[in-house]
Amino acid sequence: MKKSILLTSYFLFASLFSTTQSIALENSVSANQITGEWKCLIVYDTKLNLKTLDKLEFDKNGTSFGIGYIFINNEFVYETSHTGNWTINNDILSETGSYTMISMHPDFIIQRLKADKNYAEKERQLKQHLLDGLNSNQGINFKINQIEKNQFTFDQLIGDKKYAGSCKRLKTSN
Repeated sequence: MKKSILLTSYFLFASLFSTTQSIALENSVSANQITGEWKCLIVYDTKLNLKTLDKLEFDKNGTSFGIGYIFINNEFVYETSHTGNWTINNDILSETGSYTMISMHPDFIIQRLKADKNYAEKERQLKQHLLDGLNSNQGINFKINQIEKNQFTFDQLIGDKKYAGSCKRLKTSN
C-alpha cells in the first residue's frame, strides 16, 4: 500500500511539471480564482531532495482542508493532514490550520529505525521539528506569481526565504 501511494505521488509530481504555460499577473488574484481543489508541489531543497505534494481544498467560505506528503532524501515520508482557514490579499494566499502527521517510510527505513536507536532518535526529532513548524501560529503564506484558470505558480514565504511551487486545479468549487 505504501509503495502504491509513493508511486502515485511520484507520477503526480511528473504531471505537475509536464505543462508549465502560465500568464504573469496583471490584476490581483481573487478568492474566486483560488476556490476549489488543487494538487500542489513545492521543492524546498534539491540537495536533500526535500519536497511536498499536497491536495488542497479552498472553500468559498474561507475554510481549507489538505492532505499531503513530505518527502526527504528518498528516506523519510510523512503524510500530513490539516483543516484551517484561508484568505487572499495582495496576491498573498495565507492559510492557518491545525496539522497532524504520520510516518509513511519505506520498509527498509522502518527496519533501520528499529535496529538503530540513534537513527530513530534523529528521525523522531526531525518529525517533531516539521510538525512544530506546521503548527506554528505564523500560518503559511504563498506569494502567487502567475495564475490561469487551472494552474498557478507561487513562492512559499518562510522568513526571508522563498520556495517555488506550482498547483494544478483538480476541480472548482460549487
